[in-house]
Amino acid sequence: MPEPQPIKHHVMAIEYPGRLVEISADGQLLWEHQTPSLTVMFDVLENGHVFYPHGGAQRGAEEIDRDHNVVWSYDSAAGELLGGERLPSGNTLLGEGGPALALELDPDKQVVRSIPVATSETQAHGQIRHVHRLPSGNVLLALEGEGVARELDPSGNTVWEYGGIAKIHEARRLPNGNTLIGGGESKRVVEVTSAGEVAWEFNAEDGPELGLSFITSVQVLASGNLLVCNWLGAEGGVGVHAFEVTREKEVVWKLDDHELLKSATTVTALD
Repeated sequence: MPEPQPIKHHVMAIEYPGRLVEISADGQLLWEHQTPSLTVMFDVLENGHVFYPHGGAQRGAEEIDRDHNVVWSYDSAAGELLGGERLPSGNTLLGEGGPALALELDPDKQVVRSIPVATSETQAHGQIRHVHRLPSGNVLLALEGEGVARELDPSGNTVWEYGGIAKIHEARRLPNGNTLIGGGESKRVVEVTSAGEVAWEFNAEDGPELGLSFITSVQVLASGNLLVCNWLGAEGGVGVHAFEVTREKEVVWKLDDHELLKSATTVTALD
């Protein structure tokens, strides 16, 4: 039998602090775009456009086409804005900090819903990373400074939470009702049940060769494997930028080109 071919991924990544890059499966730079200010996450939309929130010195969100034209934008008066996603309805969900809000806007930038987010973190920059709308209408947030994944109803009441994850970056609700967490400084990807029990995890001890530093984005691939981003810090580092891991904890793909990328905060497979 022929040897199985190695896994390769066509990806998009955001290099800290704000350079979007598209990389072919054979490691070639296909496209790049500089965002207006600090950007740590993005969505590639069905039409090929890219949506991203941006914070730091200039807070807001943009949708761009591949010719770098801004086709939608929002300017925020909040103290920080790093989290958000484009919803299937065409509305936009944003995680603003200072004050902490889960803000939904329609395409005309009118406020559809504004959910107050209770968090013990007082600094705007550390309040919200990823925010996702759940089928129930609730929102699931990664509250970085507090180290908590928290689900809120439309009135801002806490429905569920899981804490103790230092500098949590991502929390995704899985079809089985569990929550998948990108564990920031804990250097863990962890799946927890609704009862708060750990169903699965992958940590620095499971992959010592990866140089895990700060776990950010986690993408569930069609195979069921996970594509995980490992932020190496503002100045970069020697570990991998991203890796694919099976549920049996076998690492089957790595992105570790340090000439092309210094330090990524989100890596997404496009294939």
